Amino acid sequence: MSPVWDGRFGTELRRLRMSAGVSLRQLAPLVLSSRGHLHDLETGRRQPTIDLAARLDTALGADGLLSGMRHPVAAPADPERLAYVARHPRRIDPATLHALADSLTAHRRLEDTLGSTSLLPTVRAQLDMMTTLVAETTGALRPQVVDVAAQWAQFGGWLYAASDQRRLAGVGTAPRWSGARKPATRT
Repeated sequence: MSPVWDGRFGTELRRLRMSAGVSLRQLAPLVLSSRGHLHDLETGRRQPTIDLAARLDTALGADGLLSGMRHPVAAPADPERLAYVARHPRRIDPATLHALADSLTAHRRLEDTLGSTSLLPTVRAQLDMMTTLVAETTGALRPQVVDVAAQWAQFGGWLYAASDQRRLAGVGTAPRWSGARKPATRT
């Protein structure tokens, strides 16, 4: 999973830049970026790469402050298992389902610390995987898969609403899942 950046990264970048008396146009070539990209970082529309954060630290004399605003996402207990199930969703097992629930708990804790906007990309990826799992899972585990997926959908909707991106929240996903019947079997 990609790192999550502290939700205050953009505000801190702007504060450092203003304190240094440097415009976005002046800063951009110093850090091998564009003015527009830096503006998007300051407004929270984009997240930096690790390398760009380090170049910004150097250019603004921030002593690693910006680079230190990166938080790694806790790796699941068995990343190979999750990768396998992502490729073969019909092979989900109870251990994988438990790992997905644990991952949701970890993301909720991160949201308490970092805010909603920072988590949107990783949660969106999880929602995509959960949608596939709901569509492909049959058998005894299906109700549990739908339950965990609905919890991810609820959390994702909360993040989008909290970051004022309600139109992207995918309203209706969890109700469709919970009301969905077992997929038709092929004959």
